[in-house]
Amino acid sequence: MLKTEFIYNDEYFLKLLQEDEEPYPFVKPIEILSLPPIESIPFKEIFIYGQANPNPGPGSYGIYIKDKDRRKDQKLSEVINKTTCNRIVLLACIRGLREIKEKSNVNIYTTSKYLKMLSSIVCKNPQSIENYDLYKQLHDEFKKHNVRIRHCNNIRVSRAKSLATKAKNKNKKFNNKKNKIKESISDKSYEKKHLIELKKKYPQYFIK
Repeated sequence: MLKTEFIYNDEYFLKLLQEDEEPYPFVKPIEILSLPPIESIPFKEIFIYGQANPNPGPGSYGIYIKDKDRRKDQKLSEVINKTTCNRIVLLACIRGLREIKEKSNVNIYTTSKYLKMLSSIVCKNPQSIENYDLYKQLHDEFKKHNVRIRHCNNIRVSRAKSLATKAKNKNKKFNNKKNKIKESISDKSYEKKHLIELKKKYPQYFIK
């Protein structure tokens, strides 16, 4: 069940900036909460999930983009070595929107209250808001589409969560393998022949 819905409306965004002559506290909510979809453009759904453990620390995100034609559905994931829970969710949203090449009606489903909040404010002062660099990129992507941000529970984004978890586990296995190789390289008891084979296979771990 959907809990909250926020709509990004570019016309209202500009209206706030033009009408507000006196400085207001750093951020101001966008009050329009209903915007009908445009019938002449495609419809997409983006399900996103981001996690960082510990926070801050290594993180991963998963994105599931649903199309009316299920054959065009997209599954995306990525691991970030150093991030936070908030940043990883913003990155997922930006990446998901960038995958949609033509102007579309886009519903974005997320468990993140932080993303919901950032999508519904206008910020004039870059120093007043956390992760302003990603905030700006996010709103730049919003202007390309007719976007709805929908806050939902974990079940709704289960596919995206699964993608994020798989990416995290795969990266963990890779790092474990990498550490074992480094240990082998530093172990002087290995025969020269074995070290030559390792050097050919994993040149990035040898200091030139």
